[in-house]
Amino acid sequence: MPSPRQLTDLTKLYSNEMKYSGEIYDILEVKLLIFRDNCHKAGIPHAQFAGAFSIMLKGKALRYYFDRLCEANRDLDFHTLVARIKNHFETEESQQAYLAAWRNTTLPRVIHENPEKSHLEYLDILLDRLTTIQRALSIIHQSDEALRDQLLNACRGVKKCELCLFSPAPTYKGVYNQLRSAIGTATRSTNQQFWTDRTYQGQGRQARFGRGPPRTNGFKQQPNPSTALPATPKKCYDRRRAYDGFRAKYKHLQDTSPPAFNHFLAWHEGLEEIQEGTSSRSTSNSPISQYFQALEIPEDTLQDTQETDNKGNPWQAQQFHTSYFTTPVNSPKIVAELADQATRYALIKEDP
Repeated sequence: MPSPRQLTDLTKLYSNEMKYSGEIYDILEVKLLIFRDNCHKAGIPHAQFAGAFSIMLKGKALRYYFDRLCEANRDLDFHTLVARIKNHFETEESQQAYLAAWRNTTLPRVIHENPEKSHLEYLDILLDRLTTIQRALSIIHQSDEALRDQLLNACRGVKKCELCLFSPAPTYKGVYNQLRSAIGTATRSTNQQFWTDRTYQGQGRQARFGRGPPRTNGFKQQPNPSTALPATPKKCYDRRRAYDGFRAKYKHLQDTSPPAFNHFLAWHEGLEEIQEGTSSRSTSNSPISQYFQALEIPEDTLQDTQETDNKGNPWQAQQFHTSYFTTPVNSPKIVAELADQATRYALIKEDP
């Protein structure tokens, strides 16, 4: 039996993580290595290991020790205590669970469980899990060759590891170094590609497998501010409002009334092509009235009246003859009508 001083020193050397709890992935063989090392540091010989065995236990394992193994009428040796603990917690069912976890531990699964880490960190997490599970497996899975084969199988399906999978090294350490080199090379290539896309804005990306983007002779096409959608929802253009504006703008082109048709002929064919008698109004027979019927100008505006100014002089100076119209045109009234229509268009954006 160790002395109280030796037991006190051994207790000081132990932390809670060094103790065996009997939970899954808590391997007894690993904790026994820590126990033997701490016993040698505390000066406890191998023959007295049984007296200090309870110090390495915690949780369910410690409760099982006090319930089933700590008996006053008999003293169990160290090997018997280890065998009883191992048979109770590390059963055949747990061995099958460890073997299933050994086969299902892959790099894609590690990446899915830890999306915020880098690929080199994924590789380190994968190796830690495989080495931890390997200690709980049977003796045929304890070799470096088994760890190498499982590491290669776990990295299949990851594009950044393809350089290593083409020709893997014969040893576990060589495969590990190849995987780190392949991941580092693929990461640097990806960063360089992103920098190229940001610098040249992705131009020529389809040059290998088809035509690239059209040439612009060094000029970049600017977006149309009237059709571009802003980022904020408050300033988004309404599609229906834009469509209604388009229809209102070209609504006058769909007018098939006789005045609109006469206006069209006067504009494109000349006034002499308009046939007289298309309207029952007296003033509609004149070419100038037919031309301005589509503009809805009052009839009295088109009549050649002899109004006077403030001095009593007629408006003869305000009228003029053109080669286009054969009758005198009252310029002030035409200008007034055009100004009214321009104001209406500026306010409601609707063509006359």
